[in-house]
Amino acid sequence: MSVVEKIHEVFIKNGKTLAFAESCTGGMLAHLITSVAGASKFFLGSVVAYSNPMKEKLLGVKSDKTHGAVSAEVASEMLHGIFSISQADFAIAVTGFVDKEKIWAALGERNKPAKIISLQLKGTRTQVIEECSHKLLESLYELFTSR
Repeated sequence: MSVVEKIHEVFIKNGKTLAFAESCTGGMLAHLITSVAGASKFFLGSVVAYSNPMKEKLLGVKSDKTHGAVSAEVASEMLHGIFSISQADFAIAVTGFVDKEKIWAALGERNKPAKIISLQLKGTRTQVIEECSHKLLESLYELFTSR
């Protein structure tokens, strides 16, 4: 069973919801989750905010001016923003420079401390985006099942 299928199973079984705030993955997280039938039972959606102005406008990101667009602080603010607009139980937020192999993500459960992840992946642009997305979904599954 793939990690995506496992996520489907545990989220549906436990009646929990999920949302994403994606920058460098460009919607790949949402694509993976919706590639398996039944995602509408728990997946609320994804905001793909690629530019800094979109991150600011849609997700309330402010620290890009002080910490840079790719930082733990921005990932945390993106996570807070997606929780605010989606009311999801769990979420992942990811920002990064894929070509520079620098990615920051925040994931977690609503009203609990976020897990911050830094990834440095190598490969083609497509390979990095796919590997990043799979690693984040694996981290989400581990977080969900360890609580």
